Amino acid sequence: MKKDLLLPNYNHSNLNLINSILNYFNVETKYNGIIDIDNILKRNYQNIVLVVLDGMGSNILNIHSPNGFFSEHKIDNITTIYPSTTAAAMNMYYSGKPPIESGYIAFTQYFKEYNRTIEMLSRNDAYTGEQIDYSKYNIFENDLNYDSVYSKIQKFSQDTNVYEIKPNHCDKHTSKCIHIENIDDICNSIISLCTNNEKKYIFTYFDSPDKILHRNGCSSKIVGDFIYNTENKFKEMYKKLQGTNSLIIISADHGHTDINETINILDLPELLDCLYMPPTFEHRLISFNVKADKISIFKNLFNKKFKDSFILYSKNEFLESGLLGLRNPKQKNR
Repeated sequence: MKKDLLLPNYNHSNLNLINSILNYFNVETKYNGIIDIDNILKRNYQNIVLVVLDGMGSNILNIHSPNGFFSEHKIDNITTIYPSTTAAAMNMYYSGKPPIESGYIAFTQYFKEYNRTIEMLSRNDAYTGEQIDYSKYNIFENDLNYDSVYSKIQKFSQDTNVYEIKPNHCDKHTSKCIHIENIDDICNSIISLCTNNEKKYIFTYFDSPDKILHRNGCSSKIVGDFIYNTENKFKEMYKKLQGTNSLIIISADHGHTDINETINILDLPELLDCLYMPPTFEHRLISFNVKADKISIFKNLFNKKFKDSFILYSKNEFLESGLLGLRNPKQKNR
């Protein structure tokens, strides 16, 4: 419902978290960092480790472990970027840019170059799963290409080695990538890397609790068990890393909240009649492709049914709303 909307704060979000880290490694950015993180980073660490646990927002910790290891060491509550989805947020972590700049907006996006809706993580056709021929024109290598956080760190802090730790099914974004299967693998990999003499940035991603949250809901026991076990593993790792001059930052790409109602557009033929192709993007953010002669009809029908629950934007209104990030961010308060 609209009254429950939590809007992104692009001066206090995970975008600002990654920019704190970039600034630590001498990379000039146009975004504020997180003040509390900036202050911690005034110390010269040998190892900076950023761990992103997919979907583990404050709501999940408040439900399952309000006084646990993570909450006990909590530094700050920040928002995520918008839309609060893995495809957009992870590319923010990889690029240091908000969706308005990276072009990664949602789980699926329509591209007129191919006349297809593409799944942004697999890069396959979103409806058929078919692999797309990018030999003639690769939109990911051309229009959506960016300098990664890793390349920026290595350029401006040349004595720093960069590593990734992530599940086997995830693409690597740097040559030094350790593929893992579980939390034990993550902790063992971090311990191993942090006990050598290199200066390094280690980015770690794990796809839970998100995948069990989607299947079981926020309050389910299986989610609680995951949080409990993960906190215990990280607590053990924390003890083993004492004396290694390491900073471990744990965050998320987005949070979760349970839904109370589902709406199937197939049950709304009068709205469907206004569209010239199926909706794109995703459940958190739907993009409707409306016939030119049906725009007023669609707008009236939509607002009649959903004005108390959803906000309807035109394309230009949405791009200018600031929800995807600010085109011209204010001067950093540093």
